[in-house]
Amino acid sequence: MGKKGKRQYVAPSKEKAYPYPSRYGSHKSMVVDDNKGSSWVVCEDEKGLYVTSRLRLDSGLTDSWRGTSKEWRKNTLDHYFPNGVNRDDNKPEA
Repeated sequence: MGKKGKRQYVAPSKEKAYPYPSRYGSHKSMVVDDNKGSSWVVCEDEKGLYVTSRLRLDSGLTDSWRGTSKEWRKNTLDHYFPNGVNRDDNKPEA
């Protein structure tokens, strides 16, 4: 009977840091279109653009709008921003 060699555990290498302040909440640094006349803003995360309420920004709570599917995100963007999203390209990178 032969002994099977044990495989030594190798921890996965640390990739680059997560580019957003949290994985579930919405933050001011994620805002792409800050529509001043509305209570809705457009944010961007790793899945793309989504609409959320201003009250959800930096609230410390999970933003349910961030967890929606890509299809839902597209439909809400078309509903709340029918003229499209105005990206603020002069915004400093975080």
